[in-house]
Parts: sequence; structure tokens; C-alpha cells
Amino acid sequence: MTDKSRLVVLVLAIVLDIVLVSAVLLYQAMTPPISGRAMPDTSQVGLGVIATIDPCGFVTADVLAGPGVDVRWVRPFTLRNCQAMVGKTGDRDHGVLVDVSVTDEFDLNQYRSAGLTFRDSGNVHRGTGGKVPSLTPGSSDASIDLVFQDNRNAVISKTYWVRTSFDPCVGQGDGIDLREVAARVGDNAAHAIATGTFRHLNYPTDSVASVDLCNSVTTATLETVLDVPGTRSVQSDRNNYRWTISSGQIHPTVGITVRLDVQRDQGKYPLEPNAVVYGRPTLVYSPDPGKVCVYATNVKIWNPWLGYRIIPDSPDHPDPSLVEIVEVSVGWPTDTAEASQACDSAARIAWEVWQSIP
Repeated sequence: MTDKSRLVVLVLAIVLDIVLVSAVLLYQAMTPPISGRAMPDTSQVGLGVIATIDPCGFVTADVLAGPGVDVRWVRPFTLRNCQAMVGKTGDRDHGVLVDVSVTDEFDLNQYRSAGLTFRDSGNVHRGTGGKVPSLTPGSSDASIDLVFQDNRNAVISKTYWVRTSFDPCVGQGDGIDLREVAARVGDNAAHAIATGTFRHLNYPTDSVASVDLCNSVTTATLETVLDVPGTRSVQSDRNNYRWTISSGQIHPTVGITVRLDVQRDQGKYPLEPNAVVYGRPTLVYSPDPGKVCVYATNVKIWNPWLGYRIIPDSPDHPDPSLVEIVEVSVGWPTDTAEASQACDSAARIAWEVWQSIP
């Protein structure tokens, strides 16, 4: 190669470097980091490991707040779900509940009848402007927004009007568009998935999030508990499992959930145990006696929480904490078994699950 050829190659290489650096700087200028989340990781496109996603990172105050609209609180309810409350400034009687879930088991067929409008942006798909019925008394139907990918990763946003006053004459609040709030969360999630501008949480080994409790339940135990012929289905997000058998009008279910409760009294767990299972203080209760039985145990106290949250202090309970709570629930109609069937089954499953709790 002649000296002139070498010079040409060198100049081309320098020009290419300048172009690449300029492109990176331009990209960073156009995609500023979002408050409450990690700096953008442009090498990661998609959600990555769902089990470590911070679900509240999609509903930060800068996403939810607007002219005349206040963010009252934002906090995780489970490892995969975050909820927030927004309302009009000065109006404490009603508000909008924002419910956001992340999943790697997304099934679009569940939302085919929701009236969604679909559009694509590369490998990120959107479903906007939909509505689903509310399952919560005292709240409106929900506006829904979907952000999903072909690998079944998804961020599902729902917004409900809720009455926060006990006055039965209080009507629905004006000035907050449910669809607009859901769309803002969806837009934020779509941008985050496309660019990697979201946060993964590094859970320590003493957190339930560091293990997969559902793998601790043996097949033999499940077969014994769900010993009913019928069609079996499984919803299997990490540490949020639900097994169901459909047999006519009978639907026995087994659920394992990790939820996060607010602890306002320092040094006092949200749950008051009334039993001991595998050496762990446990609360046993029946929200629907004879049909549903729940075993629950407190685990790790978080203060501060390693993810995004806004939990207001109160004069009596400043600096609230979050507590991991593991729940095992079994539902079994009383007309198909003895009244003790649900709690006997829940006890057997809790004995296995509790052994894997850090």
C-alpha cells in the first residue's frame, strides 16, 4: 500500500469515528434520562430480565403530573405491579388510580374485546384507547394501554376513577382524562423498551425476589391438592403463580404471591401471626370461610426501598417502610370437599414454600 493510500484510509477512519461519536451524542441529547430511573443503557433493547424490573419506574411523578394534577403516592404492590394515585389539585374526594404491571407471559387474546387501537413501532407494539370492566366496587371501568413485544414481554397500564370520600353524593371528578393518563404511561413504557431507559433492581440475597418460590412446590403436592379432573391452566410469572383447574362449575385454584405492604409503625410488621409454619410466624385466615384459605408470612423490611416510590409521611407515622409478604392461597368450593380442604391444602403448600424463603 502506498503512502497516499494509507493517508486516504486514515482520513476515512477518522471521519467514520467522528460520525459515530456525533450520532451517539445526538442520541443521548434526544433521549434524556427519566427521573427515578437508571441512566439509559442503549445496548439493551427490550425489558431484559422481567424478574428484576422496577415496575414503578414507568409511573414516575414527571410522567403522571400535569397542570392542576397532583401525584399523591406511587408504590409497588407486588414485585411485578405498581400503583399510583393522582388527583386534581385541592380535590381530595376522588382521584385516578393508575395500575401498571410487567409480565413475560402476555396474552393478547385477553384484550381482543377491549376496543383497542393497535400500531407498531419497530419491535414494540401498542394497544391504546381500550376499556375493560372494573372488578373493584366503587371504581369506574378502566382505560387500558398495552405495550408489548413478540416475546410476550409487556407493560400493561390501567387507569380507574375511584372515590376517595365516603360521601355517597360525590360524583366522578372532572378534568382528568383516564385515557390520556394511561396513554402517557404507555408512551413512557414504549420509549423505555425501545431505548433501554428503565431500571433493573439488584435484589440482595435476603430478599424473596432473589429466589423463585414457585419452583419449591413439588408436582406431587400440586397433584394432591388439585386432584380434580378437568382442564388445567397456569399463570406463571416469577413469584406470582396461579394454578387453576376448570371442571364444570368447579374451579379449584392455588396461588403464590409476593406482595409489598406499607409498614407505618416502625418495628411492627403489617401482619399479626397466629401460627408457626416451618419455624416462621404465619398468619392463617379465610377471606371467604370454607372456600378460600390464605397462609402469609412477613419477610424483609425495606427502608429505603431500592426502587422508585412516593409514600407520604404522616405526623403519627413518619418514614414508612415496605415489607415483603409471601402468600399462599387455595380456593376450593365447599360443595365439592370438606370445609377444611382449602386450609389443609394451603398448609401443605406453605410448608414447602416457606423452606425456600431467605
